[in-house]
Amino acid sequence: MMKMTTILIVVLALGLAACSSTSTEEAAENLCSSLSSLEASFGQVSSLGADSSVDDAQAAYDSIVGAWDSVKADAEVVNESAAQEADDAVESLKDALNDISGDSSITDAAAQAVTALQAFDIALQSIADSITCE
Repeated sequence: MMKMTTILIVVLALGLAACSSTSTEEAAENLCSSLSSLEASFGQVSSLGADSSVDDAQAAYDSIVGAWDSVKADAEVVNESAAQEADDAVESLKDALNDISGDSSITDAAAQAVTALQAFDIALQSIADSITCE
């Protein structure tokens, strides 16, 4: 009887695990969706202007952080390579933004930030292309 109970528990556990696992295709679709959300979040930043409030900027930042967390989580499910590409992309962006000198003019700093963001966008597009996002 004990052996039968153990077998039943193992079968149920495997069955539940199979039901709760995400297929690779579904995970890739989730990652594509997360990448789109991240792109939209960056759109919020580009819409900030002289009349924008600190609250507007904070909301845009919060949106990016939330979207980025989703990209990372979904990339880890798709494959380790996509997760590493995502980590590398954000680290390169951070490094580029940190390399902007404190005594740079706003114009120069903005130009450097735009260049860094363009490189980040290219890296994200590469991830999207590798999993064939539409």
